[in-house]
Amino acid sequence: MRVTLAVLLLAVPASVAAIAQTSAPATPGTTRPGAPPASQTSPSTTPPPMVTAPRGSRLTAEYLAKAAAVDLFARVTSEFILRDPATSLEVKRFGEMLVSDHGALGTRLRETAQALGVSVGVPVMSERQQEMIDLLRQSSGQLRGQMFLTQQLVAHQEALELHRGYAADGDLAELRSLAATAARIIGDHLRDAQRLAASR
Repeated sequence: MRVTLAVLLLAVPASVAAIAQTSAPATPGTTRPGAPPASQTSPSTTPPPMVTAPRGSRLTAEYLAKAAAVDLFARVTSEFILRDPATSLEVKRFGEMLVSDHGALGTRLRETAQALGVSVGVPVMSERQQEMIDLLRQSSGQLRGQMFLTQQLVAHQEALELHRGYAADGDLAELRSLAATAARIIGDHLRDAQRLAASR
């Protein structure tokens, strides 16, 4: 079942993630502090407004948009798991950690961008991310938990590459530092998702 889900998700053509930035302040989480609960389960996929980065480049604008979309996707998908009574306690704890950590990362991303004079639009996920959420919404029981873990494996591998890339080659030192921190946190998430998926 996990192989089939992984093939399905990886077969979906990648699309450029739209600008996503949470406007809610961070709140304490269960594993790491700073994550606001996600209240949005069907975010818009309307093309977002442009991002202007006076001190950066197009690379910086694209990084901010993709990173914010990653945070929103992790929070929204985790909310499905947290509300599902069929989800195991261990997977729910993982989902709580994602809500906490990605909420905090989203807040830091917004605050750092504002301090640098970089304008970021409202949270908007890509069409591919929305398709994955739709698949999760339509599933139930054990299948939903397996699909959730498969999605997180895919999403966190991509997020890890995104943050590592900007940490190495980004324009703005402040954002490079934040990207390096995000890469460490997301690397931890990826290892947890791999462990949970292997135990299924």
